[in-house]
Amino acid sequence: KGIAPLVATALSDQKLGVVTEAALLVGGYPDRFLKDPEPPKPEPKVVKALLEAIKRPWPPDAIETKGALARACGALRVEEARPWLTTLCADPNPTLRLQAKQALTSLGGQKPSCEPSPGNPYRPAPELARLVGQTTLELDTEAGKLLLHLDPTLAPVAVTRVVELVAKKFYDDMAVHRVVPGFVVQFGDRDGDGYGGAGLDALRCETSPAPFRQGVVGMALGGRDTGASQLFVTLGSSPHLDGDYALLGTATGPWDSLVEGDRITKVVARKK
Repeated sequence: KGIAPLVATALSDQKLGVVTEAALLVGGYPDRFLKDPEPPKPEPKVVKALLEAIKRPWPPDAIETKGALARACGALRVEEARPWLTTLCADPNPTLRLQAKQALTSLGGQKPSCEPSPGNPYRPAPELARLVGQTTLELDTEAGKLLLHLDPTLAPVAVTRVVELVAKKFYDDMAVHRVVPGFVVQFGDRDGDGYGGAGLDALRCETSPAPFRQGVVGMALGGRDTGASQLFVTLGSSPHLDGDYALLGTATGPWDSLVEGDRITKVVARKK
């Protein structure tokens, strides 16, 4: 009856995007998932699916997925999720701490502070030990050859991450999952739904006041310190992005010819 069984099934799916969208639906419309409105009692199937989902070993860069699950648990006031949310409350990642704090506040009780645990510090990015220099990426796509000119001056860790992923052929045979005409082209998720990454630690933001003019390469985010593998190229001047995203370089070629679903067949890195 209703959408609760469908959402419960989606929360058990293996794809990050399916689970995340289901959790966002619960968190955004909790009243749709109440079995009894007075007093509020959530649908048992949905609660069971949420509790099973938070126990799963999510990849370290699945920040959006874990954050959406935290929001859903808070929205339905799932008391059994409190221990998990309390652990999340001390996570090194600020986006997860914020989501956990909001969820714990919804559960009630002592107001959480959600500061990072001294025993669980933010590890320095391993890329710092092997930073790369300026690198040009040649992308063979269904729209022709496209170029990314990466400059590590403003985002050395992010540029190194991308170059190393290219060496592992991570971006080969990958679909462009987002195109907003006049704004951006985005890729870097093998599932093609915008929620996946490379299964590596999320990167700390390397923001700067550099402007995002047309033809600029940035690291996509789902909140503070959530960048991993997804990149975007601006198709027009985008001043609202200034200072909030890492700027990795510039792009040349017919990027505005791409449409959602176009495939990147091969990416080659050429260091200067």
